[in-house]
Amino acid sequence: MGRKTAELGSVSHATMRAQDVLPACLGVLEEFDKAQADKFWKEVPKDAQDDDHDWWDSEDCSYLLNEDVWDAMQEIAPPYCYFGSHPGDGSDFGFWVCEDFVERPEDYGVRKTDDHPETPSDNDDETEYLHVSDHGNAELYAWNGEKFESVWGIV
Repeated sequence: MGRKTAELGSVSHATMRAQDVLPACLGVLEEFDKAQADKFWKEVPKDAQDDDHDWWDSEDCSYLLNEDVWDAMQEIAPPYCYFGSHPGDGSDFGFWVCEDFVERPEDYGVRKTDDHPETPSDNDDETEYLHVSDHGNAELYAWNGEKFESVWGIV
C-alpha cells in the first residue's frame, strides 16, 4: 500500500454544524498534511472563533468545508473507503468502508477469502485480499513485498 491513511471511524459525530465539523476535519488533516490544513485554517476569519459568527453560515464556509476540505479528507481515506457521513447516521462524519467493496471485492480486483494465504498466488498479480470471518468480520490485507499486512479491519 505504501501511503499513510486515516483510521476508520468517526471524525465528528452528533452535529452537522460547520463550526464543529470543520475544526474536527482539520485536526485530522493536520496529521497528514499540516501545510494544507494551515492553508485551510487561514481561510477562516480570525474573529470567527465565536460560534455565532456569520461566516459559519456563509457560502465561503460551505465551499471550504464541502469542497476543499472534503476532497482533502477523501485523499487520506484508506483503500476502498470514503470520507463522508455514516450510512446509518447522517450526522456522523468519518472514514467508512464502501459497502459494495465488502459485498463484491472481486469487482475491485481483490480476492475474498476465508483463509490467510502466505504469499500472493503464483498465477496472478493479487497483492490484496479481503478476509471475511465466519462471524462477518472483514479485514483487508496487502502484500508489502515480504508478507501480507493488515490495512484495515471492521467488526
